[in-house]
Amino acid sequence: RRNINFVKEHESLIKILDIGKCQNRKHKNKSYNIFPYYPLGDLTNKTKVLLNKKNIIKSLFTGIDHCHKNDLCHRDIKPGNVLIKNKNSVILCDFGLATSEVSIKHRAGTPCYISPEIKLGELYDYRCDLWSAGMTCLHLYTNNNFIKDMYIANIDTYEFIKYHHPQTWYKFPDYVKTILENTLVPAKSRISAEEIIMTC
Repeated sequence: RRNINFVKEHESLIKILDIGKCQNRKHKNKSYNIFPYYPLGDLTNKTKVLLNKKNIIKSLFTGIDHCHKNDLCHRDIKPGNVLIKNKNSVILCDFGLATSEVSIKHRAGTPCYISPEIKLGELYDYRCDLWSAGMTCLHLYTNNNFIKDMYIANIDTYEFIKYHHPQTWYKFPDYVKTILENTLVPAKSRISAEEIIMTC
């Protein structure tokens, strides 16, 4: 219930319009949420509209910053959970795995976007969101096959891209390189979402 109340409070987070309970026999008394409809879809459909990618990334990290400053770790940031509001802004959705725990052990997230510490079964915290957001930014400038290759290669730092895919790396705008250099790194070296926003 805390998460439902919380996500109503920011322009970059999904709003819950109503909450109800199913009345049919099969799902009786199960609750459901009603959300706004976003016809442009999510970032997996990034070619559907001409996006201002710099503003999109800033909007995403603004939502993440709000979560982290309110002690909430999303744990499943990926293109499919980032809805396109318009060409300049997005909405972070699906808080089903979100937690306010400080130190987390149980695995959660989507394989191609989870941080190395989650993949290795180590303790982790809100900084896992920064890795996932970095991979989501990478998705905006590459494609699904590239993201899958990164996952299969078990990368634990942006340097894999820089040195094994130099042609791709040097096509990125400078601000994207800065974001990747500060999110696709070990947890202790990741900068905050607020600091990322300042680079955009």
